[in-house]
Amino acid sequence: MLKKLLLNKRTIPVPIPIKTLDEAAIWVEQNFVPPSYSITRIFLDGQDVMEEIGAVANDGKSRRPIFLHSKSNLEIQIDSPVELAIQSLETIRNLVDVMLQMVKPLAIECWEMTSFQKSAKLEMTYEDFGLIIELWHNYCDINPVKIPDLKAIFSIETSLEKLYLELGHLKEKAEWKGCAKIILNKIEPLLKSFLTEAERLQSEMYLEKSKTNPYKSPPRETRVL
Repeated sequence: MLKKLLLNKRTIPVPIPIKTLDEAAIWVEQNFVPPSYSITRIFLDGQDVMEEIGAVANDGKSRRPIFLHSKSNLEIQIDSPVELAIQSLETIRNLVDVMLQMVKPLAIECWEMTSFQKSAKLEMTYEDFGLIIELWHNYCDINPVKIPDLKAIFSIETSLEKLYLELGHLKEKAEWKGCAKIILNKIEPLLKSFLTEAERLQSEMYLEKSKTNPYKSPPRETRVL
C-alpha cells in the first residue's frame, strides 16, 4: 500500500490504506484540491499515468487497476485554470520577445537571398510564429477569467494570423524580398503591440489570481474512502 506521495513537489504522508492509482487520485481530489483547481499531472515511477485514471479498455470494460506499494513513487500536480492561463501568456511573451530580436537580421538576410537559397532562420522563426498563435488559442480555451477591454489584443492576433498565412505563401514561392518586407513592415510592429497587450493582460490575470484562495497546505484531517 502507498505510504507517501509528492503533491506539488511536497511530500504528503498517506494515513489510510490506498492500494491503487485510482484510489490515490480520488483521495487527493477529495482532500487536497481547492475549489477551481484540478489535478493536471500524475506520474508514477517516472511514467505519465494521467490518462490511466478511470480508464476503460477498447471493449468498454474497466482496465485492470494499477496497484501501488510502499516504494511507489507517485507525483501529483495540482493547478488552477488561472495559473495555467498565466503560464501560457508567459510563454507567449517569451516567444514574442525572442522573435522580435530576430526580425531585423532575418529581414536583411531574406532581402539578400536569391530564389535558389533557403533560410534556416526563416523556417525557425516561422515555426515560432505559428506556436505563438497556437498558444494564444490555448490561452483562450483554458482561461476562466473574463477580462474587459480585450478587443485590441484579439484584433492584433487576428491580423497576425493573416500575416502568418501570407508569410507562408511567400516562403513557399521563394519570394524572399516579399518575406523581408512583410516581416519588417507588418509583422514586427504588430508583434510589439501584441507584446504590450499580453503584458497588460498578464498583469490583470495576476490581479484576478490574488483574489482567489491560493493553494493551501494539506489539511490535518482526511476523509476515508
